Amino acid sequence: MKKLILFALLFGCADYPPIDTRSFEMGMTKGEIYQAVKNRGKPIGAIQYEHGTIEVISVSRLNRWNSQVAEEYYLYFLNDRFEKWGMPGDWRKEADQFYEIRYRK
Repeated sequence: MKKLILFALLFGCADYPPIDTRSFEMGMTKGEIYQAVKNRGKPIGAIQYEHGTIEVISVSRLNRWNSQVAEEYYLYFLNDRFEKWGMPGDWRKEADQFYEIRYRK
């Protein structure tokens, strides 16, 4: 009985595993991203523009002790392709803008 309680204390109260941001690659589809984050993503919002749709999902990790968010990232998609990511508020001023840069030879 003592071993079971010790096991529960050691392993049952640890934080959820961290979000592996190394698994994010630009150009991935939403489906590939959901697989990479083990379906921990939830939709935040979307907006339709003349040149396409921007969608945002939130990926978070909770603290098991108090169920509060310990880590959170927003992932931005343009026409179902992963374009950028960061923590909430990183692009507050430019949250709905993507810039395309073209170089001429």
